[in-house]
Amino acid sequence: MTLNRNDKTRIAHRLADAFTCIPTGNQGPLTKQEVYTQLGVSLVSIIYDEHTGWSWVLADGQDAYLFLKSRLESESLQGYTTRKVQRSDGEWARLEQKLKAEIESRKRQENTSGTSGRNNPAIPQPTASRSLPSQTNPAESLSALEGTNWPSSSSTSNVLGRSGWSIADASVSHIFAHKSTVSSQTVPQGPKVVPPLVRPKVAQPPRKKQRTKGPASWSLLQPDPARLWSLRQPDAKRPCPFKKLPVELIEAVLEECFEGLETRREHVEMAHTLDSVSTGIRQVLRGLPSLWAVIHPALPAQFTKRAISLSPSRPLSIEYVPKPAQSKGWQKFGVFIQLVEEARDRWDSLDVTVNPMSLATLIQALETPAPILHSLRVSTTYTEQVDDSQPISPFRLLDGKQGYLRRLELNKTPCAFDPTPFTLLTSMILEEGVYTRYQDVLDFLTSCSQLEELHLADLNFTDGPPRELEQPLVLPQLKQLTLADGVARVGIIKLYHSIRADNCERLTLKVRGVAEMDRPELVERFVPVVQRILETESQTALRFSRHKNLSATFWEGAGAIHSFCLGFIGDALAHAMHFPSFINRVLPPGNGAPQIKLNVEGMMSGLTEGRIGFDVVEAMPTVLASRFQSLTVTEVVAQVVVDRHFGCLQEFIAPGLQKGLPALRRITLQAVPSETLVMKPESAAAGRGLEEFIDAVSQAYYEVAPGGGVPAQKRNSITVLLEGRFGVNASTRTALVDGGDGARAGIRIVASKAKLHCTNL
Repeated sequence: MTLNRNDKTRIAHRLADAFTCIPTGNQGPLTKQEVYTQLGVSLVSIIYDEHTGWSWVLADGQDAYLFLKSRLESESLQGYTTRKVQRSDGEWARLEQKLKAEIESRKRQENTSGTSGRNNPAIPQPTASRSLPSQTNPAESLSALEGTNWPSSSSTSNVLGRSGWSIADASVSHIFAHKSTVSSQTVPQGPKVVPPLVRPKVAQPPRKKQRTKGPASWSLLQPDPARLWSLRQPDAKRPCPFKKLPVELIEAVLEECFEGLETRREHVEMAHTLDSVSTGIRQVLRGLPSLWAVIHPALPAQFTKRAISLSPSRPLSIEYVPKPAQSKGWQKFGVFIQLVEEARDRWDSLDVTVNPMSLATLIQALETPAPILHSLRVSTTYTEQVDDSQPISPFRLLDGKQGYLRRLELNKTPCAFDPTPFTLLTSMILEEGVYTRYQDVLDFLTSCSQLEELHLADLNFTDGPPRELEQPLVLPQLKQLTLADGVARVGIIKLYHSIRADNCERLTLKVRGVAEMDRPELVERFVPVVQRILETESQTALRFSRHKNLSATFWEGAGAIHSFCLGFIGDALAHAMHFPSFINRVLPPGNGAPQIKLNVEGMMSGLTEGRIGFDVVEAMPTVLASRFQSLTVTEVVAQVVVDRHFGCLQEFIAPGLQKGLPALRRITLQAVPSETLVMKPESAAAGRGLEEFIDAVSQAYYEVAPGGGVPAQKRNSITVLLEGRFGVNASTRTALVDGGDGARAGIRIVASKAKLHCTNL
């Protein structure tokens, strides 16, 4: 029997998704019960290879394949060695032959049933990968809906009556429109002769000139739920070929609606929209359990109940966030957690953000084990002030049973947590207010062998400050490491000195104070980190910014693979005095030193955050450019308030430019709305515009007198890049019209990312 193109494509996909299980002992053939018991995956097919005694495991559906793949990557199937099917030794061909035989057998059964009831074509049965509940067969429902029988997929071409005709030739309005009163007419008995399906010419009513034409034909490959809804009304003058589509094609259209959705909320809203289109669409959609395995509180509780019941044995991806403003139908957390607790044995991913008032309810719900929970994130909307005199509530997560949990994040969760039972984690993130014992963290790091990501920030250690260890903790699998102090100095840097992670690709440290800059141990640890960055990148960044109510300085690498961020929180002036010396001790000496991008943001631009009801204190420049003369600074990035407030930035860059920043080649100015950052109007910075700033930079860089000419061979050595909305003189705006480039006083100006307007100042 010849296979059609769809059959061959289905076989190719199943071959690519199949896994080979090679027994390591003398056990018999692999069974589905063994796969479910060890991996928790039930939607699989097992095919035995008589030639080798091996077994092939094939997931029933794309979601089941991804779930099976993740389980095999994190867990081993005891008694078997698993790998993908290989083309060598005839393994691929043997499995392909078995899949072909399976399809041919199914087609012979369909042909047999079709011969016995030729006048009543058989209802197409769904494949194993898209099983439908018997009590809600979509084919039977749609047949009853349309008043006629649903042809099988194998007889589609005969029913259509014309060779070469494809489903795409019919408009979607034909496909999804309901049958009208024409279906109630009497049909003569006898053999049915189906004429070729031809799109009839329908007389259109006269239209007014002002009325616009309807939307163009809609593509089946890019469905729009809003269009589906608009097509609910029947059209008596058009035939309805929707009843002739095979179930598999309708399922593919519905699954395509969910492609590209980025959030769980978008997913459940799409399911709700499609479920409201028509009875026929609803019956098919409710037969696809993988599309109902996402839970979100954006819709009423009844919809959540339906989603849980329509996705039996499917791993659930659950998210809860508090109700946004002006949202209707949002579930309260107490109601939501009661609904999802009924399916605790199917939790796969749980991401919950609650108000502090609901945190106790959430912790209580999470103290019971969840058998297949793989990823857990718990967060609150804000951190409440904790009374130090009151005992901290313990958080006995999952009753201390690891299970399949591999990713854990606790954020703004003021409770006592012990990570030691969870030594199989690959990612652990604890930050902002979590209470734990430093010794428990050390015990956890000593026992874990699969940890790839560790993030500890702003923690409260209940057994005293961190201390360095005599013997380092070796973490060979660690790829990302983040250690950060909060507003209070915890001393988390001591844990960094106790860890050895030679394969770490992304490192972030945030430390209170500047004393650590003078320690040679930190320099020694950072030399290899920076060297890996410089293998692929020629530039690092030095950034001055704000950290909550404090100043902060960060040295960052922007590598595509390896990256780092070293930050010191405290006094910006002290940072500026010590940081260049620290960087010079880390960077390689000589002319091969990498370039530095100096980002001063709002710290040295005469800006301060606006506060209603408080006096505005002007933030004057805290350092001079000469502080950075030992570094190869090639670019300066700064924020400026729109409309002629460049004075403080000019005072920072212009004086001694040749001595302080001799390698400077670019100045990037980012315009900030005056409603966000403000300054005193009587400031010396007021009244200085872009043109005056550029003239001052030109005089300092080219060392020429005001109004003096710049030699032709030196012109355009520095570029000023504008980003945002700037006020300029009319002549400058004319020179930079349409976002073009211009020049002034030997300085090249690029305004492709700016919006310019004229000012009279």
